[in-house]
Amino acid sequence: MTARIWSLCDGQCQAILRGHKGIVPSVSVTSMAYQSAQSEQEDTDVITCNLFATVSGDGHCRLWDVQNHGVSPWQEMSGWSEGGANLCMFAPKSIRRSNMLATCHIDFARQEARVLMWDVQPGGKLWVDGKLTGPCRQLDNFRAKIEDLAFTQNDAGLLIMACCSADGVIRVKQPNHTMPEIAAP
Repeated sequence: MTARIWSLCDGQCQAILRGHKGIVPSVSVTSMAYQSAQSEQEDTDVITCNLFATVSGDGHCRLWDVQNHGVSPWQEMSGWSEGGANLCMFAPKSIRRSNMLATCHIDFARQEARVLMWDVQPGGKLWVDGKLTGPCRQLDNFRAKIEDLAFTQNDAGLLIMACCSADGVIRVKQPNHTMPEIAAP
């Protein structure tokens, strides 16, 4: 299955992103700058890119840096072996931790869902040999498919995420803490 990047200026397809083995229901994009991992000198190059994230029913999230790495996935993350991924979203640039990506995964057989939080800034503690090795947070105990996400931050600058799921419940979470659920009337 594929995702495509289209030019808003002329309507032309700029890139075809191939490799998922299931339908790609969600894509998210952010701009990012990071230090080049190839050089160990003090004067390392700063790479800027538009980073695309795609998720699929195959359970994978792929990160694409089309400017610097072409149409091959720059990173591939496996989220949850029991089910597919249905949603991805980068935290907005206005939030201090704007290098965070949330991916939502569903296991229809067990009627469970989870959110995985990824720190996609290269060089972080979960990066080994230029590869992202795992999520920095896992939020479980969702009883239905997660339909949408929203991000904000509190007065202390901590990331807060709201998730609404198909069971009519909105969960507001700080990825490090438990916060109350709000059931739909």
